[in-house]
Amino acid sequence: MVLKQGLTEPRAHARAGLAGFKVPQSVQHVYNLPRYTANKILKGELHGRFSRQPSDEK
Repeated sequence: MVLKQGLTEPRAHARAGLAGFKVPQSVQHVYNLPRYTANKILKGELHGRFSRQPSDEK
């Protein structure tokens, strides 16, 4: 998600226009997205960086 200037709470903004199940559970801010030479985003690296590990608690 790329934040627009002045937007302080992205989850509240998403909640206003999306169904409840589509609102992200968490938001992580990054300064640079990993890209390769064609300037496209490396989605596999993002997935590896931000995927959640399954917890032992259920």
